[in-house]
Amino acid sequence: SGRAGGRVAVLVDSLTLDTFKEVRQGMFDRDRDVLLVLLAVRVQQDRGEVTAKQIACFIQGVAASGGDTKRPKPYRWIPDGVWIMVLQLQEAFPLLRDLPDSIQHFGDQWRSWFDSERPEAQKHPEIVSAHAEALPAFPHLLLIRSMRADRVVPATKAYIRLVLGESFLDVTPNSIEGALATATEKTPLVLILSAGSDPTETVLNLAKKLKREVLAVSLGKGQDAIARRTIDTGVSIGSWVLLQNAHLGLPFLTELEHSLLRMEAVEPAFRLWITAEAAADFPIGILQVAIKMTFEQPVGLKASLRKTFAAMPRDVFEAVNRSEWRSMLFSLSFLHALLVLRGKYGALGFSAQYDFSSVDFAVAARELQTQMERLDSKRTAKELSWDAVHYMIAKVHYGAAVASELDRKVLHALVEKYLTPHVLDSTFHFLPGFAMPSGDIHAYKAAIEQLQISDSPEVLGLAFNADFVSSLDQSDAFFEALSTLESNAAPAADTRDPAGYMARMLGEIRSKIPSGWTMSEVKNSIEKDGGTKRAVNIAFGHELARVHHINEALRKSLVNLQASLEGTMVPSEEMTEALQRLAQRRVP
Repeated sequence: SGRAGGRVAVLVDSLTLDTFKEVRQGMFDRDRDVLLVLLAVRVQQDRGEVTAKQIACFIQGVAASGGDTKRPKPYRWIPDGVWIMVLQLQEAFPLLRDLPDSIQHFGDQWRSWFDSERPEAQKHPEIVSAHAEALPAFPHLLLIRSMRADRVVPATKAYIRLVLGESFLDVTPNSIEGALATATEKTPLVLILSAGSDPTETVLNLAKKLKREVLAVSLGKGQDAIARRTIDTGVSIGSWVLLQNAHLGLPFLTELEHSLLRMEAVEPAFRLWITAEAAADFPIGILQVAIKMTFEQPVGLKASLRKTFAAMPRDVFEAVNRSEWRSMLFSLSFLHALLVLRGKYGALGFSAQYDFSSVDFAVAARELQTQMERLDSKRTAKELSWDAVHYMIAKVHYGAAVASELDRKVLHALVEKYLTPHVLDSTFHFLPGFAMPSGDIHAYKAAIEQLQISDSPEVLGLAFNADFVSSLDQSDAFFEALSTLESNAAPAADTRDPAGYMARMLGEIRSKIPSGWTMSEVKNSIEKDGGTKRAVNIAFGHELARVHHINEALRKSLVNLQASLEGTMVPSEEMTEALQRLAQRRVP
């Protein structure tokens, strides 16, 4: 029986991995991380290694009621929310019952750990109740979640690796060729787009390589009849049909869903490609029978450079027979990677979201090629016009979509930094330790693979704390998605009386709303202190007016929610949603 049990365990692990790989190619990276964490905690729960209460503590974080704060925090450097989570961990995990005492006794060590750049990779100070130098995987993840929420997403990688294995973290890009090999003439291939990604060029290049004809139609208003004729032609002659921007023609896709079921005489070489952004109303029938793949911008300088050169045809790399051409092309690739990576930092990178894509790079590369080819023309000068290069790339190609004047200045500064005569110098370095490559395309690809660099904000010209802000936003989005998927998870306590639990929670929140003052009292106090002649009094009055308005709106909302729980008021859709989110300990 032991041998059989071992074989069953291996079979279960293998099926889990194979199923995940099939599902993964149709998921964006952010959703994949959420799914893997849920999968890992469920595996540990089945093994009896974690409890439902501990999982709820990880997902929900600080309770909406504020947690047990009877024990004051020992040091001012500990944020209030962190200390509440520490006290909750003390109750949820026997291994962490001495955590508050450890923080109090080893304050300097814990502060050093708390302030470190990567606490998830550092050894934490001693916790007596842990009975070991290192915590197990899930308690360690909870410790990071409680004290350094901005490092949760990187910490989940180590957790997944320990629980599920390295294979689940494979980040091999989706292969269109691999998907095509498993498709049939009656299996659509749905390519799901994200901001800045467009696999159309990849599909066309693959068709060119395999010598297949592609009939392309961009869906939208008035394109349904053209799309029908194109599909009929493709079915009869065995060509590929590419339906672009299908999210703009969802009614036609509903019609296509039924047409696919009725197809009989189809040429074996026929393939139907569909590109679309994620849409809630996408016909489920097509998704069920299709091969689904997601495409998104690579994250990181190295990943972006790798993708650019992997998709670059050799004839483009060798388009101009001048040594300067390859250096400028690589410099443009580096510039493109920087612009894409700055978008990761939200408003810190650019004041608006700009979806710089491979199309922008291809157009800019053609512009560089044109400028270089003019050097060989007898009708023009023998010097490259750098002003023209800067104008066309910063103002026209990349700059056409940039609305903010400040963003245009940033873009122009980056273009002037990486597209200058200096890049043609053999001593030029993009970064310390990363010089301009030379040789054929394989040498350039090898140089990219050898690139050892962390995508720190300083590389992008941002402040050092930009990474903290970005990581905190990623962590918030991660737990928001996790909470949404686990929306049926009940609070750890009072599961037998959810209405009573919610009533007590609403009462506790309402009791914490400041009261005891009115706006008339504020005005009288301001008049006694110099009136509106003092600018600080004006600002103080405006702020208090806003706070008073928010408090009254919150108090009224809580009263209405309490009435809906008691059955004396019919809850609206917004009230129902607010109660659901409060039950999950999420902000309504």
